[in-house]
Amino acid sequence: TDTIITGSIPKSIEKMENLQILKIYKNKLSGELPSGISQLTKLRKIELYENQFTSTIPELGNLIELRELRLHQNEFT
Repeated sequence: TDTIITGSIPKSIEKMENLQILKIYKNKLSGELPSGISQLTKLRKIELYENQFTSTIPELGNLIELRELRLHQNEFT
């Protein structure tokens, strides 16, 4: 069976300053994406598609290493 993750991404994610890949897709994550994600300047890939996020997408202009962004099938405003 597949494991489904629920809840939200904690704001403390901004402390993971060496994070390069964030892949938590096809779950039931909800709420907002923490604005601190924009401080993770080493991120190269973000895959958060097929969840239940409902916030606006935070500014990602600081993510100069970002090469892949997949946020489809959420409920962003």
